[in-house]
Amino acid sequence: MTRRSILSPVRDERPQAPEPAPSPPLESQPAARPIKPSRVAKLHVGGYFDPKHPTVEAFQKLKVDLRRSQQDMLLEAMEDFVAKHQAAGAFISITTLDSDLTRILEPRSSAPAGRLAALEELSRAGVPAGVLVAPIIPGLNDHEIPGIIEAAARAGARYAGYVVLRLPHAVGPLFEEWLEQHFPDRKTRILGRVRELRGGRLNDPNFGTRMRGQGVFAELIKNVFTLACRQNGIEGRHLRMSTDAFRRPGGTQRLLFE
Repeated sequence: MTRRSILSPVRDERPQAPEPAPSPPLESQPAARPIKPSRVAKLHVGGYFDPKHPTVEAFQKLKVDLRRSQQDMLLEAMEDFVAKHQAAGAFISITTLDSDLTRILEPRSSAPAGRLAALEELSRAGVPAGVLVAPIIPGLNDHEIPGIIEAAARAGARYAGYVVLRLPHAVGPLFEEWLEQHFPDRKTRILGRVRELRGGRLNDPNFGTRMRGQGVFAELIKNVFTLACRQNGIEGRHLRMSTDAFRRPGGTQRLLFE
């Protein structure tokens, strides 16, 4: 028997996996497969921003200062395309028409007049536009539903929707503190109404009821909203848009870094 030094390398006699075959050169890679026909659908993009930028003030500045500049021509082309093909639409949320309440409820956001001006600008450009009455806070701004719908309709809104106040997770305690600071005399009433809408809790995460609430008070809000829409000629809450102008850019799948 041959002795081996402890410093000698040990040969691994276990069976080794075969080495993978080399990848074929790029020239022999299979051709890209044609894209399978797919259903063209609408895309909903939501965001929280100041509607004065760029729909009103920035666009007006472009038209006044740059005259027939490239940016101005691009803006007009986009407006014409959207209006002609009904390829996009917009909802703008309005919580209240009370400027004093806006400063407390939504500090540093645009005033109600600015949001109505944005609706008017979109409507004038031919873009389907609607108003979102949200959030509806029972005992604080729910009485403004008819007035908001009327003002939005005068500004050109053709669609409308609403969302009842939601208080998920840590938002609930923050809202209670906010009420204690700004509306201590209404705090108990408002929180009581919220619990009526949410089955005895401050929040309802269930799909189908979390946006509208449930119970007698939820039904009352729905009826007031529906009546206000009918009186002001609002068509509904679903934007009528078309995908007929959509064209797929090419018939094959392109490479990621092409």
